[in-house]
Amino acid sequence: MSIGNDPFTPREGRPAPVVGQRVRVYRNLPLFKHQVFSILAMDGPFKGKVLGYSRHVGLSDARFIVSEKTRQTVLKKKRRTVHAYCEGRVIGYSPTLPEQAQAEDAALITYNPFQSGHFHLRDAVDKPVATADEIWTCGANLIAPKSYRSLE
Repeated sequence: MSIGNDPFTPREGRPAPVVGQRVRVYRNLPLFKHQVFSILAMDGPFKGKVLGYSRHVGLSDARFIVSEKTRQTVLKKKRRTVHAYCEGRVIGYSPTLPEQAQAEDAALITYNPFQSGHFHLRDAVDKPVATADEIWTCGANLIAPKSYRSLE
């Protein structure tokens, strides 16, 4: 598979999710060097299947989810597996990070199973994040240009 500068790279010829479609995005570990996120359909004819990959996919009504049981396995074996993801509705794709996600006040959200059991602000592990009105994927971060809500 070739990850070029296209906003979306399909998997096995599957269609890109349409705006408004419910999806789950997670950082693709085997494609780590490409800094891409896998996009899994939560509804439609390909429900439960990875539709493709994108460096910058935007979601609205985003929820951050971590499987604690799988995280404990990761900690025990010291080997990462997919157990943390973000669910929401597609708002778009972009070959570069959209302008609204580059705002100075945009929150950088990340997850590291060896630091905590929740998504959190990049500069504050003790600030868990549960939901966001909008997020954009970018490298190891999820960027929330609008409001987000803490678990507290």
